Amino acid sequence: MASKVRNVILCLLCLLLFAWSSSSLLETLVQGQEVKDGDELVSAQGNFKLGFFTLESNNYYLGIWYNDNRQRQDNLVWVANRDTPIFNDSGSLTIDDNGNLKISHDGGLPIVLYSGQEGGNTSAVLLDTGNFVLRELNNSEELWQSFDYPSHILVPGMKLGVNRITGHTWSLTSWRGVVVPDLGVFTFGMDSNHTNQLVIMWHDNIYWTSGSLERGHFTSSFSGISDSYYNFSYMSNENETFFNYSVETSFTNSPRLMIDYLGRLSDDRGPLVDCISRFSGSSKMERCMPAQLPECRSPDDVFYSHFTFMYSDGFKFSESENLTLMDCEAKCLNNCSCVAYASTIEDAQTGCEIWTSTPARFNGSSNSNGRTIYFLNSAIANKEENRRPNRWWRWLIMAVGAIIISLY
Repeated sequence: MASKVRNVILCLLCLLLFAWSSSSLLETLVQGQEVKDGDELVSAQGNFKLGFFTLESNNYYLGIWYNDNRQRQDNLVWVANRDTPIFNDSGSLTIDDNGNLKISHDGGLPIVLYSGQEGGNTSAVLLDTGNFVLRELNNSEELWQSFDYPSHILVPGMKLGVNRITGHTWSLTSWRGVVVPDLGVFTFGMDSNHTNQLVIMWHDNIYWTSGSLERGHFTSSFSGISDSYYNFSYMSNENETFFNYSVETSFTNSPRLMIDYLGRLSDDRGPLVDCISRFSGSSKMERCMPAQLPECRSPDDVFYSHFTFMYSDGFKFSESENLTLMDCEAKCLNNCSCVAYASTIEDAQTGCEIWTSTPARFNGSSNSNGRTIYFLNSAIANKEENRRPNRWWRWLIMAVGAIIISLY
């Protein structure tokens, strides 16, 4: 009887050990282990987690996030395979026998994060800073770290700049849509021409500048970044020029900066830089660069959003162009006939459709097939419209005058 009880206890212990080891690997991944969908690395003090996640359909990504209860897109700080999602839950993070850090999955080649020398004895650890570091165990040399490949989030300890020897840059890149981590069209980093300031780039054009750095803060008066919470230390040596990011210890919330798919720079308290006047009708912030517009457009043009359904199709751009919502607005502005635009994929806010005339009929928000459509309120068209009554009054006065003359 005692032996049966002992065997049952041993079986239960084995099951518990298996369940624990399959869902949690503490903070370190060593050769021979793997992180699969459902498994997580947890930093020593529990600040961060690393694992696989999905935001839409069956696209899976490896990422790092704050260990809290927010939705995944709200607490992410890093995504490993932004432009190479895995199309099922077969992903597995491993360090192979050669010391290579890679993501293996069904139906495709491995996604290699680090390719080392043959026979390397390595392990990877998730630190409480949110950095994931691969080390050579024999001499503790750091071979690779996630902080060198930023996503859309900046956390303390990360940097923005350039390695002048290798050409490697440290910068943030926005997502392509609300739930699409693919590389977007906005980058936040060091100005390559004036290295003592930060810039937001839209494609290859300067979208916003911070002004010069003085005593750890920037000279521009834009909200938030110049307050006492955020410190950017300018550093330069023979190899690198960069800003190191830190925050005051009194900052109680997650002290991250984020560049979103609309080019807004925010922290968890709200937007710090927002140049998107056309979406709200508000004036632009300081140091937002003016848009290059054709003659048919005015800086006072405003798009107003309506959740509605169009009864006629517009012109749809190819999905292969990977257009964002801001790209779609630009397509409309640069087409003098365009009066409205919308994303073709509402939930993701990606793709682009434009209309060159407003349909006589469009439905209200009660339609289940509705989406957010942006209608143009053109300042130039309004001015022309305002002139029309004057012309009619002139014609009326001339006609009345002619009648009076004829009577005499």
